[in-house]
Amino acid sequence: TGHALITARIFKLNPHEYLDDLIRTLNPKVIHLAMNDERGDGYEDSHLHLTEGSFDLRLIAPELQNRLVTIEVNQAHQQDLAFARSLLVAEAVTV
Repeated sequence: TGHALITARIFKLNPHEYLDDLIRTLNPKVIHLAMNDERGDGYEDSHLHLTEGSFDLRLIAPELQNRLVTIEVNQAHQQDLAFARSLLVAEAVTV
């Protein structure tokens, strides 16, 4: 998700639509969750905590169901694991 968010920013795409389309098109078995935002030039792969950054990962929770998820954050905390787990057990998330 981190690199996809940067790509969406580069091409001025809606990040939610882009991630949904990317996941549906590629249908990966594993999804790598990483978070960034517009700091610096907006293309920094900053590995923020999953609840930080400019995108709400809960928006793609339905697309994560029945997939293996990995996470990449700087100084991972229990909150990152709990948040990732909450995405996987979410049935229908409305934000």
